[in-house]
Amino acid sequence: MNVVIRTDSSTAIGTGHVMRCLTLADQLTKQGASVLFVCRDLPGSIIEEIRRRGYPVHGLAHAGDAIVSTQKTDEYAQWLVVSKKVDMVQTRRVLENLATPCDWLIVDHYALDKEWESGLRKHAGQIMVIDDLANREHDCDLLLDQNFYEDQDSRYNGLVSDNCRLLLGPRYGLIREEFRVVCSSQKRATGQCRRILVFFGGVDATNQTGKALGAIEKVKHTKLQYDIVAGAANPHWNELSQRAERRRNVNLRRHVDNMAEFMAQADLSVGAGGTTTFERLYLGLPTIAVSAAENQVKSLEDLSRHGFLKYLGRAESVTSAMLAEAIDEFVNEPFEVPDYEFATGDNVLWSELQNSSVHS
Repeated sequence: MNVVIRTDSSTAIGTGHVMRCLTLADQLTKQGASVLFVCRDLPGSIIEEIRRRGYPVHGLAHAGDAIVSTQKTDEYAQWLVVSKKVDMVQTRRVLENLATPCDWLIVDHYALDKEWESGLRKHAGQIMVIDDLANREHDCDLLLDQNFYEDQDSRYNGLVSDNCRLLLGPRYGLIREEFRVVCSSQKRATGQCRRILVFFGGVDATNQTGKALGAIEKVKHTKLQYDIVAGAANPHWNELSQRAERRRNVNLRRHVDNMAEFMAQADLSVGAGGTTTFERLYLGLPTIAVSAAENQVKSLEDLSRHGFLKYLGRAESVTSAMLAEAIDEFVNEPFEVPDYEFATGDNVLWSELQNSSVHS
């Protein structure tokens, strides 16, 4: 099976789209698939991380193209840097020049929709979309939305065709292999809180990590240990490292490859929504969550109402004092995360992709 993945990362986009696609790519490769990434080299992108993981990347050019950043466009359109049509034409050229035809085109990008997908129909056997906005139409054969929503069964009504197969909810979450290993070998301890993990994603452009450091200085319980992880693209590293040096109970790390181990050792996590949400849920790690982007709000609100985490609000309205108070509350009265049934989404996806290719 020949799979092409169209996704991007940048300071504005973050790294979550690429990271979840890498998780899927790892599982597809284990099953014998060939995977090519198609990405635009944007400021803060992690294309080199994709290559480090062993995957070829076809870089899309943007110099001299019809830049949309000067036009009146929505936030997600500006993530694309070029116009949607230009991106479609560039991706089509990649598909046309493949030595082996593309069996599945997988697209994970908030700026791309039905118009873009329809323009590539003739150049891919089938199309899969990874989404969680449910705010635009798609022309795809399979759609994955791994977020938790109270109305998840109806969110895509009218946005996809009746023939599109839907995989909805965290039970289809793309969980990295390291988390499965940790989950199968270690039962989470409950009770006293001793260790707290702070992680706000691969970029954290608004420096929520710095806000958490401020909270640590205000927490009343002084015997807690903190593991703070900053992503490789975090622009505030120098400031964070200087502040962390003054705290004996803070272990600051940058871009770790063993996040599952950090989560397994933690009694509480402080962080944003996004892909990490499902990893914490998978391990049953209690979480104090802050939405770092508008698309995270609804899911975090719904998860909080069902007791899977404690949601404090949007990043711009959450203060260090609020984080400190929430940490103290948890230490005094820890809560457990309810069990959630996971179906290991990438294995389910492999079956879907394989079976669909056989019958197409």
